[in-house]
Amino acid sequence: MKNVQMAKLMRQIVREEGYQGLFRGLVPRVAKVAPACAIMISSYEVGKAFFAGRATQIEEAQALKEMAGAELV
Repeated sequence: MKNVQMAKLMRQIVREEGYQGLFRGLVPRVAKVAPACAIMISSYEVGKAFFAGRATQIEEAQALKEMAGAELV
């Protein structure tokens, strides 16, 4: 039912304002959303790199412990 209403609404917008009416407000919306997306993606990448480095440090520490334990036996 909603799809039918949306199609009807889009036809009405095209009839009254032309195809440009479908894209009205696109530039302000992109200007609003793009910085937030950039921050989110950057934060994800920084967090991923941080935790990947931390995992490597933990693996290296465990390997050193195993080597030290093998030498004591």
